[in-house]
Amino acid sequence: MRYSLILLLLTACANSPSPKLIGATRTETTVEGRTFVVYRKDTIAEVVRLGWAGAEERQGMRQRMIRAAEQATGCTANEGSAEGDDGELKVRLRCPKGV
Repeated sequence: MRYSLILLLLTACANSPSPKLIGATRTETTVEGRTFVVYRKDTIAEVVRLGWAGAEERQGMRQRMIRAAEQATGCTANEGSAEGDDGELKVRLRCPKGV
């Protein structure tokens, strides 16, 4: 029962953005077989990895998350602005006019 509650709480966290991104657009996208949720508000994207990832799979995860942000938003990620880890990452975006 205890583990079920923890899993439920973690799942709930993955389904909502951080407080600064309340009201953001939510998009689910897949990169290399891994599903991510991308929240976008203006020129900020927050990428959340769904599901557990072992140590081997976590290698290169930040790059996949940055690609997920770009794929979901149609913008280019400023990789130097990426903050976070292989579970949740925030990145600034450079977007073409009208996107």
